[in-house]
Amino acid sequence: QTLTVHPMPKAKFTINDTVQCAQNNAFVFTANSTIAYGTLKHKWWLAQNFRDSGIVIAKSFNAADTPIIQLVTVSDKLCTDTLERLVFVQPSPKSYFTVNQLGQCLKINQFDALNRATVPHGFMRFVWRISDGFVSTDTSISHKFAKHGDFKIRLWVSSNYDCVDSFEQGVLVHPDPVANFKVNDAGQCVKGNQFVFSNLSTIDSTQMAYDWSFGDGDTSRLKAPTHTYLFYGNYKVMLTARSAYNCQDSFKATMFVNPMPRARFSLNDTDQCV
Repeated sequence: QTLTVHPMPKAKFTINDTVQCAQNNAFVFTANSTIAYGTLKHKWWLAQNFRDSGIVIAKSFNAADTPIIQLVTVSDKLCTDTLERLVFVQPSPKSYFTVNQLGQCLKINQFDALNRATVPHGFMRFVWRISDGFVSTDTSISHKFAKHGDFKIRLWVSSNYDCVDSFEQGVLVHPDPVANFKVNDAGQCVKGNQFVFSNLSTIDSTQMAYDWSFGDGDTSRLKAPTHTYLFYGNYKVMLTARSAYNCQDSFKATMFVNPMPRARFSLNDTDQCV
């Protein structure tokens, strides 16, 4: 009687990358098992669940894990060999930050972005990019814009396994008004005085509201008021211009209300001969 001893297969497989991030991972497993002669079939077990029977399979994992990948190689004589390998699905960082105030006036703007990025374990690296060209690798940032407009702040976060996430926040820098006025005559006599103010305030966009203070206790919210003073003296007039976003600017000028002269004369003698 003849006995036949069949060769054993040798299970082997390669992995495109054994360490990948939980976000957007794509593992590719390729069987390259060998045997002296005969044909082979492959059975893949991923995390103890039967997955496929092809030579090449692909798998993505939804969360950080260290799953066991098992290849069972079976010859046409039903001889088997098994190989197990680990793959490492690393946790992805979560990028996030908060800003002290999303809309600010140009003159006093200071945007403080507080980093609130997280990662389950390991360390993180940060890159901040702002659409005005600003770049920083600090953990949190404070930034002042040189002009008004819409800007984007983006925080890129990478882990020690080069897993990456980003978060973007839009901010708005409001234009400031420029307050200014002129007056028909800054120096007038108290009798019949009438100060006519022309409002020269400007702004790049939005409407403006106005607050006038005439220095004598009277005020006005007209765009171009007229004012009369009851007493002579020097009065500081202030115009405050406010935008729709409460951005403001002020302009001051002094008005001079001059006292009236009192006409008098005397005679040496009111009754004299020709």
